[in-house]
Amino acid sequence: MATVESKKTWSLPEDTGDNPAGNDFCEDTRFMPWKKGLFSYTKVSYPVRYGWFHELVTRRFTCQFNLNGEPRFFRSNGDDWPHPTEWLERTLGNDWLYIATLGYTDTVSLTGEYYYPFLPYPSNNIFSGSPFGLPAIREGIMMAENVHSIAAYLLRQGLLEGDDNVAIMNRIASWTPERLRKRSQDLKAILKAIVPVLPPDTRHVAYDVIPVMVMEGCLFNCGFCQVKSGADFRVRSRHEIEEQLYRLRDFLGEDLTNYCSLFLGQHDGLAAGVSTLALTVDAARRILDMKRSPFPGINVFMFASARSFLSCGPGDFDRLNGLGCQVYINIGLESFDQHTLDYLRKPVDAGEVKDALSRMIGVNRGYSNIEVSGNVLIGSSLPATHMDTLEETVCNLLPAYYPRGALYLSPMQGETRRRWVIEGLRRIKNLRRIDSFLYLIRRL
Repeated sequence: MATVESKKTWSLPEDTGDNPAGNDFCEDTRFMPWKKGLFSYTKVSYPVRYGWFHELVTRRFTCQFNLNGEPRFFRSNGDDWPHPTEWLERTLGNDWLYIATLGYTDTVSLTGEYYYPFLPYPSNNIFSGSPFGLPAIREGIMMAENVHSIAAYLLRQGLLEGDDNVAIMNRIASWTPERLRKRSQDLKAILKAIVPVLPPDTRHVAYDVIPVMVMEGCLFNCGFCQVKSGADFRVRSRHEIEEQLYRLRDFLGEDLTNYCSLFLGQHDGLAAGVSTLALTVDAARRILDMKRSPFPGINVFMFASARSFLSCGPGDFDRLNGLGCQVYINIGLESFDQHTLDYLRKPVDAGEVKDALSRMIGVNRGYSNIEVSGNVLIGSSLPATHMDTLEETVCNLLPAYYPRGALYLSPMQGETRRRWVIEGLRRIKNLRRIDSFLYLIRRL
């Protein structure tokens, strides 16, 4: 693997009639392949990149590409860009997100992260306004989607030295908007599913996960849920899972080395059973050759319901703990109040949900390689008893602060009372029993 940066500065002809972005655009252009980012995920208040990537810098923009040549991060270098440490990020599902600071202190307190992703699709975001209406952001997305034409121009001008640089730039030039859109459809075809939401704990790896569907549907299909597939519950066979992994290996290509984390979906991965989860992790190690990743260790993320979590016995947790990776389980608790559960049309008993929180605390204390978090809804339209019962349950089950695990409060979609939601989060934080953050519904 090449590790030496190429920083050739090109001076382009002033009037070629062929420059797709204007003559001043390509002056002082630098192409730096095989840049080395961090290989350990961290929480910092400045932009960082992880793994290996390629970078193209011009007077007007900075664009970073994954090892397949796909545009991954973009920032305008103009004075009209909202903030020099904010950027556009393209996801595996081909969405362009705007990653904003929002004032670091508030962002960390509310979400546990220094940056907040603004999404281009409906979600449960409680922040008013959208950066996507700003002319600089609209222009930035257009430029990012058409950077392939800049790459083609550089190739035509013969400005690159070395066969490796030419080969990388040819990859970049091949990723037209149409091809990128088709790629997202190809991923859905491989998974035979969509991923409408990622577990909140995937924030710990910057949401860089390989999705592997081990089951379909959900045990409950709750009435309130906005992300359910509606499909009947079914566990996928070993053959289906391994075929999916082989196709994912080919799909991710050279950029596979930049992944060290799996998301075992769809909506209740734990319900697939520990045996299925274990064979999936072992197959992923072998088929995806995850040992070659420069990141230390493998992370595995999944959702669970209160029922699937409670159905696991000590032997199941022992087996998960011994998989040789860090396992993150996120439980959909929703509420500890029976009146609220009935209002949400969630067919579980409040006692079952409280038992799940109690088990969550015990697993976090007893297993070093498993970390469990829980999701609870928050919204001004929910019964008043919901928040009171939440406070009471947390205080009863956690007599003192414990540093592992977290409670994520997920605003009801369409919630407009931002201050009410933040005050509700503050109520739980002020108990000082467990880390608590807002949960943004973000898809793959």
